[in-house]
Amino acid sequence: MRPSNMRAGMSRRTFLTRTGAGMLVLSPAGALVACGDDTGGSATSGSGGVDEVTFNNHGLAEGADAAVYEELMKRYEDETGIDIVGNGIPFNEALNQYILQARSGNLSGVVALPQGWIPSLAELDALVDLGSVIDTSLFTDSSLDTVVYNDMTLAFPTTSGAIGLVGNGLLLAEAGIDELPTDIDSFESVLEAIKDLDSDLIPYAAMTGIEQGRDIAFWMRAFGGEVIDENGTISLGDDGSVAALEWYKTLLDRGLIAPNMNRFDARPLFAQGRVGFYDDADIAPSIIGQETTDDELLSNMVPVPRPGVPGVDVPPQSLKWGGGGYAVLKGNDDIEQASIDFASWLSTDLEAVISVFEGTGRAPVLKEALQDERFTSDEWASTWAEDIAAHARPLFEFYPESARMEEILGEMVEAVMLENKDAETALADASSQLQEVIEQS
Repeated sequence: MRPSNMRAGMSRRTFLTRTGAGMLVLSPAGALVACGDDTGGSATSGSGGVDEVTFNNHGLAEGADAAVYEELMKRYEDETGIDIVGNGIPFNEALNQYILQARSGNLSGVVALPQGWIPSLAELDALVDLGSVIDTSLFTDSSLDTVVYNDMTLAFPTTSGAIGLVGNGLLLAEAGIDELPTDIDSFESVLEAIKDLDSDLIPYAAMTGIEQGRDIAFWMRAFGGEVIDENGTISLGDDGSVAALEWYKTLLDRGLIAPNMNRFDARPLFAQGRVGFYDDADIAPSIIGQETTDDELLSNMVPVPRPGVPGVDVPPQSLKWGGGGYAVLKGNDDIEQASIDFASWLSTDLEAVISVFEGTGRAPVLKEALQDERFTSDEWASTWAEDIAAHARPLFEFYPESARMEEILGEMVEAVMLENKDAETALADASSQLQEVIEQS
């Protein structure tokens, strides 16, 4: 069967086969928030003496995404008379800049925060607790989990993505594969079949470098390990984590994965048709689309539920990615209220939410948007949401030092791949380092 139908026909079991696949009315300026006067909480021009709100969003510094947010800012200005002033800082610099600005009292308005950034600003007491103003019934439970820290709800949730497995349907079809692998044995067989096509291909561009070595966590969980539980107990060194790391090394030894791989290298290689599988977020088609004009490859990208391990009863594993949402920075009461109104509108206005989905590829978490035909008819997005994001679990996002903790996992993976340490030694060292970070945070 021709692979052109691949992406449209994804299911848990097979691909290359096509499958069948009371609105709440909101005011444009935050009808969901608690009201302090007879204006109903609307952010109208001059309300409370506030005529502008700052929108701190790294997306405003990111090319195509910037146009999406700028259009929303203009629409809100036209509807309410409140000027929205953008503050776009590149992603890699944004958190540090926000921390510096918050410490100096120069950060105000609304700030877009991935889940992993929320603890840092919460520890500075810079964020408004929105628990009393957010209607939690409007959002998915998993998205709400990403904006809670120390029992406070610190942002209107906007996304709850996942890092999952992405497949190249063209290579799979060329290798004679007509079903997605469901366990590691069939996965290895598929990788071998891809390698047999051309020894220069990378069957699985697994994250073996320090930058995204944290990805080993979903394989450890697939093997029955836990990595870290909800109480902060580190379990590296258990049977599942040892087996997963040793298995990773065997894939490298057999040429089925490559050394020192990170996502930024894997993406262009995938776009060139040189990779069978790699791990990325739900926005992978948008990202790969910036790397290639090959429409056939783009239309045959496959969301792949992670293969399991025989005897281990867990759903297909993925890692929470992104999460978080629009937080409101502490300031005077009028500025806070105007900021709450804008953040609420961004998060609950159906057209605003769908605009972000269509413009960026990030799946919404507003229940109304998830039922909207513009989302449900997108077969990549709806399949990813059902088969991958639905099983996503967090890793270190609840810890202020999450970046360092992820780096420790990456260093552990790299050490084993380079044969500087065996799996058990590397796991023991990483466990000790992680525990030390947790105790100090």
